[in-house]
Amino acid sequence: MTPLRRRSTGAMTLRRIPAIVLCALIVITAVAAGQTRDLTTLSLEDLLNVEITSISGKEQTIGRTAAAVYVITAQDIERSGATTLPDLFRMVPGFSVAQLNANTWSVTSRGFGGTHANKLLVLIDGRSIYTPLNGGVNWEMQLMPLEAIEQIEVIRGPGGSLWGTNAINGVINIITKSADRTQGGSLSTHVGRYEPGTVDFSYGGSVGSSGRYATYGRYFQRRAPGLTEGLRNGDDIDAAYSRARIDWATGTDRFSIQGDLQRSTGERVESVLLLSPPFHTAAPASGSSTAGTGVFSWMRSDSSRDERSLRFYYSGFARSELSEESHTFNADARHRRLVGARNDLSIGAEYRFTAGTVGGTPTKAIFPVHVHQHLLTAFVQDDIAIADSILLTPGVKAEHNQDTGFELQPSIRALWEVSSRHSLWGAVSRAVRTPNRFERGMRLVIASSPGPGGVPLVVTLQGSPLTSSEILTEYEAGYRVQRGAYSFDFTGFVGSYDDLASAASGTVGFDEVLGTRVLRVPLTARNDALATSRGVEVAASWKPTAWGQISAHYTLFDIDFGSQSDTGGSAQAVPINGPTPEHLFHTRAYVDLPGSFEASALFYRASAIPAIAIDAQNRLDLRLAWSAHRRVRLAVGAQNLLHGDTTEYADRTSRTVPSPVRTGPYAEASWRF
Repeated sequence: MTPLRRRSTGAMTLRRIPAIVLCALIVITAVAAGQTRDLTTLSLEDLLNVEITSISGKEQTIGRTAAAVYVITAQDIERSGATTLPDLFRMVPGFSVAQLNANTWSVTSRGFGGTHANKLLVLIDGRSIYTPLNGGVNWEMQLMPLEAIEQIEVIRGPGGSLWGTNAINGVINIITKSADRTQGGSLSTHVGRYEPGTVDFSYGGSVGSSGRYATYGRYFQRRAPGLTEGLRNGDDIDAAYSRARIDWATGTDRFSIQGDLQRSTGERVESVLLLSPPFHTAAPASGSSTAGTGVFSWMRSDSSRDERSLRFYYSGFARSELSEESHTFNADARHRRLVGARNDLSIGAEYRFTAGTVGGTPTKAIFPVHVHQHLLTAFVQDDIAIADSILLTPGVKAEHNQDTGFELQPSIRALWEVSSRHSLWGAVSRAVRTPNRFERGMRLVIASSPGPGGVPLVVTLQGSPLTSSEILTEYEAGYRVQRGAYSFDFTGFVGSYDDLASAASGTVGFDEVLGTRVLRVPLTARNDALATSRGVEVAASWKPTAWGQISAHYTLFDIDFGSQSDTGGSAQAVPINGPTPEHLFHTRAYVDLPGSFEASALFYRASAIPAIAIDAQNRLDLRLAWSAHRRVRLAVGAQNLLHGDTTEYADRTSRTVPSPVRTGPYAEASWRF
């Protein structure tokens, strides 16, 4: 890969000082004001009572959840000034988020980063957006307007007993607004250095006496300013997105139909491999994608003791890169019933069929070209009230797929409400990640350099149909306290990874690659790596009044890798996923100011990643907004105020050349009608 150009962010120049002065002035002004608009009426105790569904499949409060949970609310989204999902996740404790270019990110929890971080399961209304080809998420294709989101529920740690394979290090469930929550219209625009022109539109109304509909539209532009490896404007995306939803109810039955369609084109800078000097060069690469989904869901709630649901969805996309196409059909059913006075039982089953096609290039190919994949799952989970203050939740999910056969993912969670303000919880979980198509069938030329006697030295990587599932066994414990204006949340965990995807070296020898005689270093995909992870996640909030709040999060994460071989001896095994920072710190504050103004600030720090030559990152985002009668809203802000010209991440498995991250001023305007 072409060497990365980096500039240290350790020193603070004089031109950074006004941003910090502005932050201080905002806080001083708010304190001096004495009284402001009451835009934020929820207390910290109310926030702990926000209902979530992602950990148990039913509505329950954060305070009664035996897991490391964080909720991003619609108000958090509005105050953030973010326009992309990855930027939102910077506010989540324990999350490592790094931008590679205008539309590519590394997003992960508890280690294992990269553009295709494959141990984090991402859902939209319970629908998986996992990509079978690489096992990750194509973030550049997640173009939903953030205004359409009701809340985002984030679980750090295993979630396989409920959500199934690939929920190893965490689950993100993005819950969209119902049609009831999108009545009337809105028009908004965002213009900035990274987004020269983004326009969002929504409108909702009634259908008959019991139905509601909502529509959304978006035109999205994003590009990295300045030069990337000497190339100007070689990193951009232009996209259009549309979404429609209809909700209605009859008696105890609720129905929903929704669908979306999107199209995008863009360019990025890639490192092109050569078999002669200079062996690497940077060049622009164009691409396009089309995607669409359709979802039908039904839920019946006969009483507070009995709930049933069915959901069917289709999801498909086509990407010009590797001529990739994928079509997924999914059906799932769930039933929740209170059994006696102490048992809350949930059961469910799911069937998924995926048809995929992929092409190739001279240096990258996947076999077989066509695949049909079947997945059948079933789960059972029971919330058992041992006593009024003690809740025990055993659960297990069984799956069958044609690649690795049966997979079993059990967990047991326990919660003890010591008092109305204090609670302790613990969990033991087993989670599985199944191999993706790259690991089982890739044929890649990944590196070239000068070799002995003028013969090029070439490294190739080949998949294997013998690759198996990765397995995590994790132990977690947590403590929560809420007292008046203060809250504190602590989580500690230790995880043991077995059969991690890795690359093992074979016999070096002369061979022919792309018609050239080379000295080839063959690597083969294996499951020879082991790892032990450990860490702590600490979150604290202070909300002295209804018009202001400050929160801070700190995460310490450490992981040690080992290796194994089929013969029981040691073998060199290099994990395929990339490293992440050992330390993460985040603090966020907002204040409501006189005159219908509000201000917010976010500071995010990630420690250095020496393994990929990434310096420590310091990011400061500021935003000042004004609204009139909740109908007109204007805002100005800036992202990356502490960045001069720096690289946030380098993916060693991707040819994407990182674009330097720069300061991004912006302006927003919205109108509700």
